[in-house]
Amino acid sequence: MRRRIAARAGLSADHADDALEPGPLEGRIDLLDHTTIAGWAFDVTRPHTPLRLEILVDNVVVGETLANLHRDDLRQAGKGEGRCAFRHHLAHPLTSNVPHAVRMFRIDDQTELLETPLLLDADPAQPGPLDGRIDVSDDNCVAGWALDILRPNIPIRLEIVAEGKLIGQTMAGCYRPDLEQAGLGNGRCSFMFRYGPGGAPCDPHLVQVRRASDQATLPMHREQQAAA
Repeated sequence: MRRRIAARAGLSADHADDALEPGPLEGRIDLLDHTTIAGWAFDVTRPHTPLRLEILVDNVVVGETLANLHRDDLRQAGKGEGRCAFRHHLAHPLTSNVPHAVRMFRIDDQTELLETPLLLDADPAQPGPLDGRIDVSDDNCVAGWALDILRPNIPIRLEIVAEGKLIGQTMAGCYRPDLEQAGLGNGRCSFMFRYGPGGAPCDPHLVQVRRASDQATLPMHREQQAAA
């Protein structure tokens, strides 16, 4: 019966199991700006079924996208055939003078994509001096804290760069009590960027973290400095 249903849906017999109920959702947003949202989404129990995703900005549905684009790094990481990436161009660019919260859900069951909501911060007319540092830089992630001295309580968007190539973005907006105790705004200025499948840099000591708005760069971690 399941194979007949799959055939009617246009699936091959080899993909009949894709008619199963939704399984665990994996994925993330790799790129977010005022015009584009890109990343990947993958169902472990239905590896050949592209996922339909719903996009919400500030809790308002702004569109849908299908995670069916091929990325070889995802294939090498065992995410089916690697056809689970998405890239969605917003019909109306987001305003840049206010921050926006972006969320994504699997339409089948409204399971939310990991690491969302993701905050897209407002672009200030003139950013202030950047303060912060990289606390951890290894094969799994890069983490630390960053804030704008003139706007210490406003999370800032950061870009992660390895070997001169932009590999992702993250927000410095997570709370750490030690940062608040140190007088660094409200303490919500830490970040952690985990590398996606196949996305870890060859040498974590060469990773740079910079503010997206003006490319101001955080100081290297002390182990990075020793290796430089």
